[in-house]
Amino acid sequence: MYDIFRSFSTTFMLGTVFLIGSALLNAINQVYYAKYVQEISPFTFTFVSFFVTSITFNVISLFSKKNKNSIRRLSSKDRMNFISLNGWTAIIFICFFFALKYVEPAIVSAIEIGVGPLLALFIGKWLYPQHTASKVEFLIGIGILIGSIVLFWASLTGHSGIEMISIDLTVKGLIASTISGIGAVLAAIYSKRLSDSGWSSTQILDHRFYAIIPIAAVLAFTQDSLYVTVLKNGK
Repeated sequence: MYDIFRSFSTTFMLGTVFLIGSALLNAINQVYYAKYVQEISPFTFTFVSFFVTSITFNVISLFSKKNKNSIRRLSSKDRMNFISLNGWTAIIFICFFFALKYVEPAIVSAIEIGVGPLLALFIGKWLYPQHTASKVEFLIGIGILIGSIVLFWASLTGHSGIEMISIDLTVKGLIASTISGIGAVLAAIYSKRLSDSGWSSTQILDHRFYAIIPIAAVLAFTQDSLYVTVLKNGK
C-alpha cells in the first residue's frame, strides 16, 4: 500500500514539475515572440517561423530510423481530421501572433487559455457522452473564463502594460486571442482523432503546418511586409 502511494506521489510531483516548467517556458516564449512582432509584421513572423519549423521537423523525421513511416497515406476517415487540423493550426498561430502585436502577452495568454477549459468540457460532453465532467470542473472552467473576461476589460480600458495604439486594433487583437484559444481546443480534438487512428505525435507534428505556411506568406506579401523585412533588407 505504501509503495502504491509512493509511486502515485512521485508521478504526481513529476507531472506537476513538468506542468510548471511548461507554463514557465510558454510565458518566456510569449514575451520573446511579442518583442519581435512589435518590430515586424506578425504575418511575416508567422511565415518565417513555421517555414523553418516545418523544414526542421521533416528533416529530423526523414533521417530518423524510428520515423521511417512518417509519410503515410490518408484514409477517408483521416482526411477531414487532417484538413481540419491544418486549417485550425493556421488560424491559431496567425491569430496568436497578431494578438501579440497589439495586446500584452500576459493577457493574450490568459484569454487564450481561459476560453479553453469550458469549451473543451462542452465539446467533450458532446463528443464523448460516456465521459461526464463533474460540476467542479465546470465551475473551475467558469472561474477561469471570468478571469479572462476581466483581463479583456483591462486591456480595453487601457489598464494593461502595453500602450493602446487604437481601440480598433486592440479589439481585433483581443478577438484574435479568443479565436486562437477556441482553435487550440479544436486542434487538440483533431489531433486526438488522428492519434486514435494510429498517428504518432511525430507524424502529427510533421504534417500539421501545410496550411499555415502559404496562408501566412500570402498575408505577408499582401502587406509587402515579407518583401521589405526579409528580401529587401535581408533581416
